[in-house]
Parts: sequence; C-alpha cells; structure tokens
Amino acid sequence: MLSEKRIKQIKRLSHLEKVSGEPEFSRCRALICELSAIQTSGYVGEDSSGHPGEDSTEAEACKIRKTDDIVIAGAIGLKGTSLIAESVENKLTGWFPPHFMKSAKSLAEECSARSGIDALVKECHAMIEIGEGGIFRALSELWDLCGFGFEIEYDKVKVHQETIEICEYYDIDPWSLLSHGAYIIVTDNAYRTVRDLTDVGIMACVAGKMRSDKDKVILHREDRSLLNRPVEDGVISFIKKEYLTGNKEQLTDATEE
Repeated sequence: MLSEKRIKQIKRLSHLEKVSGEPEFSRCRALICELSAIQTSGYVGEDSSGHPGEDSTEAEACKIRKTDDIVIAGAIGLKGTSLIAESVENKLTGWFPPHFMKSAKSLAEECSARSGIDALVKECHAMIEIGEGGIFRALSELWDLCGFGFEIEYDKVKVHQETIEICEYYDIDPWSLLSHGAYIIVTDNAYRTVRDLTDVGIMACVAGKMRSDKDKVILHREDRSLLNRPVEDGVISFIKKEYLTGNKEQLTDATEE
C-alpha cells in the first residue's frame, strides 16, 4: 500500500489548480489519481481484505534467514513506464518510433498477467511487491522487515529497453519507478522458485542473497555501493518535470515532507 504521507502528497497534487499555459494539466491530474489508486507493496500472508494474516509481517521477519537467496520476479518499472507513455504519447512519438511507443504502452498488460504470482510460489520466507518507489523502496522494506542486510547484483534485475529509454529521456532512475507486478521473493529454494515461475512464462532470476550483517549492498560489475534512502517515485518526478515546472510555489507546498 502507499504510505499515509505519500497518499496525502498525491492528493495535494491532484487538487492543484490548472496552470495557465499548461493545456495538458488534466492529464497530470488523471495520472496522479491513477497512481493514488494503485495498491502496492504487499507481503505474503495478507488476507483477502488486504490486512495482514496470521503469517504476515512480524511472523515473516522471523522466517527470513541470513542464508536465504533473493529472487526477482518480473521486470521493474513496467507500470510506471506505461503510465508515462500513455500520458505524453504525442510528445514522445516525436522522439521514439510508433512501434516503440506501442510496446511501452502495453507494458501494463504484462503487470496484469502476474496478478496471481503469489499462488505460483510454493515456498518462500517473504514476498514483497515492488510498487510505489520502485525496487529502491522495496529493498528498504525488506531491510525493515528482517533487520539484516542483503546484496543484489544490479545487472541481474531485469529492465525492459522501453523503460531504460523513457527513463533516460526524463532523467529518472528505473530503480525508483513504479513497478506494480514485479516481486522480491526471499527463499531457501531459489532455483525451484525460478523454475516454477519461468515454466509459466514469468521471467525470474536469482538476483542476490541475504547477509549476516546489516549492509544493504548493490553490486554493479566491479563496483560495490550501499543502498541509499528511498527517493520519490519516478512517476512523481515525471509529473513535476512534465506538467508542473512553471508552478513551483504550489508544487513545493504539495510535495513537502
């Protein structure tokens, strides 16, 4: 679910008055409303009402082991990429070819196809949907959940080319982009989990492992860095840049922490 603070920020943005000279501001409001309606970041063990069940959150924190592996199911940033492509299709069509835009807009369909992924994973100690704030925020949630560290291989995390190029266009980090439909799965049976998912057409890979210390490590080829605090979702960054750059005073009031 979106945090209470983020929901309040989004609601403030959605009530901003139309800015003179910005005829597409209605698209901005529609985009914000869709973002606020998306249900994100859930844990295994939630009941049908979305509330934690008996085996949720606290119990899962006990199940995660320092020897567990981390599987990433699905590509990150699909929902965010699709929302951006839909909202500024005419503008981006002047930069990207039609077949690229068609593919970018259709990425949300890939998210929908994974709606029942939790039923396919037979054994896991925790499952976190990579939602608002992207994989940056989801990994921070994992750390909060168990209290010890992990390491992730940057190049193992799948990002579609459409996401990469649209993020480059708007100077957005794909790791911060809304990723509804992708999951972090913590398990001691990673290769079986990957096999079960790929057998039904869901891309998955072993992307990292838990650690015995508290370090949140990102490995990128020869580089080793520590995960920073989560940043705002890439869709919010896009909204600021595309629609609200001429309205800085209202924007500051709407998004201040």
